[in-house]
Amino acid sequence: FGGRALKPPLDRSGGGRKGGDFGPEMTVLANSVKTRFALWQDDEDIPPIYTVPSKTLAPKLTQPEGIKGKNTAVELGDRVKPPA
Repeated sequence: FGGRALKPPLDRSGGGRKGGDFGPEMTVLANSVKTRFALWQDDEDIPPIYTVPSKTLAPKLTQPEGIKGKNTAVELGDRVKPPA
């Protein structure tokens, strides 16, 4: 990522970053990573673990559907504040 932070996906319906494309984009990313890392694991399933904000934090967030094989979503219920 070249030291740059990833931005949340764009919500194409009304502009801004609201998470409307999160599910499809996470699905593509997870399947790509699984395919790439499986090359060195004799096609063993590499289960990704990823975080998603709760519906309270991001009510318009779409969920990933179609991630092949095992995967784990960890829901964050509160905003994470960096240490001072």
